Amino acid sequence: MSKRLQDYLIDFINLPNGEIFIVRDECNTLKRLKLILLALGQEVQLNNCEELICRKKI
Repeated sequence: MSKRLQDYLIDFINLPNGEIFIVRDECNTLKRLKLILLALGQEVQLNNCEELICRKKI
């Protein structure tokens, strides 16, 4: 797992419940992040492989 992907996950984990998490990065990184967040039970939206949006829910 890349350092950048780890940093995104740490940022997501530290987010308060209900907050919106938005990431803009390269397509492959966003796809990997999407799979991880889906595995954590989150609803994820990937827009044109340019932007990932997720509202944190516990």
